[in-house]
Amino acid sequence: MFDLFKLELFKLRKKLRAWLGPILVFLLITISFPLTVELASDDLKNVFYSILWIASLLTVMVSVEGIFLEDYEDGTLENFSVANDSLFSMVLIKIFIYWLLIGIPISLLGTFFSVSMTGEMSSFYIALPSMLISTYIFINLF
Repeated sequence: MFDLFKLELFKLRKKLRAWLGPILVFLLITISFPLTVELASDDLKNVFYSILWIASLLTVMVSVEGIFLEDYEDGTLENFSVANDSLFSMVLIKIFIYWLLIGIPISLLGTFFSVSMTGEMSSFYIALPSMLISTYIFINLF
């Protein structure tokens, strides 16, 4: 099981576009939104949490589109299901690795932007747990 974890982590890290692209898209959305919307600073603070949530939703939706595509095409999914290996553990490991390389950086960036937009450190305790949980749920959902 640990070998499978290392293999899947290696495969995703080698595909730079698969994990760095979504992070850059999230960064682009969170940077460009305050620049394009003319709201008072108080209104922007209230709306920014919703924007973070929507940006993470869109980013995760685009990033996990091909999470099992390569395994389906090369027959890895069939081998796991036929060989009585735990298909559930492979799916769980793959989802966890995607959350590790995409969900956690998005959560940290979102928390950084929420603290910088509100100017209050208390938003760190709201944004980080909610972003971590929501990105994990989004990856499982999509």
